[in-house]
Amino acid sequence: MINRIIGGTPRRAGFIPLLGLFLVSLAATPLLHADEPFARSKDYDLEHSRIALRLTCSKKKVIGDVTHTLTILRDTQRITFDSVGLQIQSVTLNKAAATFENSEDKLHITLPKPAKPGEKFTVRDQVRRQAHQGPLLHPSRQGLSHRPKQVWTQGESEDTRYYLPTYDYPNDRLTTETILTVPADWLTVSNGKLISVTDAGSGLKTWTWRDRSPVPPISSPSLPASSPKPRIPGGTSRYLLCAQGSRRPPHRQLRPHSAMIDLFSKKLGVDYPWEKYAQSIVDDFVAGGMENSSATTNASSSLRHPKLVPEYPQDEDPLISHELAHQWFGDLVTCKDWGNIWLNEGFATFMESVWTEAHFGRDFADYERWETSRQWFSMQGLYAKPIVRHDFDDSSEFDGNAYAKAGWVLYMLRHELARTPSTSV
Repeated sequence: MINRIIGGTPRRAGFIPLLGLFLVSLAATPLLHADEPFARSKDYDLEHSRIALRLTCSKKKVIGDVTHTLTILRDTQRITFDSVGLQIQSVTLNKAAATFENSEDKLHITLPKPAKPGEKFTVRDQVRRQAHQGPLLHPSRQGLSHRPKQVWTQGESEDTRYYLPTYDYPNDRLTTETILTVPADWLTVSNGKLISVTDAGSGLKTWTWRDRSPVPPISSPSLPASSPKPRIPGGTSRYLLCAQGSRRPPHRQLRPHSAMIDLFSKKLGVDYPWEKYAQSIVDDFVAGGMENSSATTNASSSLRHPKLVPEYPQDEDPLISHELAHQWFGDLVTCKDWGNIWLNEGFATFMESVWTEAHFGRDFADYERWETSRQWFSMQGLYAKPIVRHDFDDSSEFDGNAYAKAGWVLYMLRHELARTPSTSV
């Protein structure tokens, strides 16, 4: 994820498409937690989630039916999901009704008998939700009739629990199947490969997406977007979605990702790891961009009028390269806990420089690093904080040290390792 405040804390909301029959409308729910500094000890391994969502735009509701598949890792008498402000209607365990307790921030499911390591369970929940965060409806507002209706979701770091019960921490990986029923003239984007689009009747279509590669919970989005005639330049494996109603068309701004994919694959020695790469442009997004695996979400504020683009030599290349780099660092390889978030953000920041050097030249990249350093040195509160730390009780780990300073350390290591003939980045 990217936020251009070098010394500040990027704003994050939450998404991973996980669990239940649920109803969403726009109301307020207080935030109850801060990011957990240390990795959890897990009772189970969440392996797969099947998420079926139906959008009723006129009523501002999202209804869904989601099933989790998991394996027990140690002796336990219950399965616990993170869950805040959710009205749990019913839970089934291996197709049988289960006893459950819904506390302020957890959903506890009681097992019929103690489970041993290796036992597998299928959990299906029915949930109702008055949403503060999660799937967000963006209808055309008064005076903003040009803006399309949109629904987008966003998961980093630990806010998924506000609209879906789930294992809401990065030290797990799961595959997903996302089934989205939306108005027939809408386009949807989610993780993995598009399997089918079928007629659901009553002016609706159902889109099925399947991601066969395990991904961390923080990077699994489902993003339906109203777009009667969406702009999708490029092929089916690499594409850009921008709603027709946008007054700032994508022009060439978000299209260099094909060249970036080729460069990063070559430099890292690891091919792009997912079945596609999509970039979706949404209104009112909570950050500059978010690296959902195979389906990055970017804010519409990143777009400029085509006539202004020539005045910005880099345009949005830093944003595009940063989020793309996360497909390797953050999605393919993920930090175990939030105290090591630099492994995600520092490498993504470093790869921005790799692209800048290759595309704009070494002088441009050096100037960019110097300019960023001036901003960092103006943030004296960062001086005493190490890059790796576990002393936060909020979300302040997403700071200028995790981004800029960690990127400089990697640049330094690159310089030192360049003396080794095998070094290629």
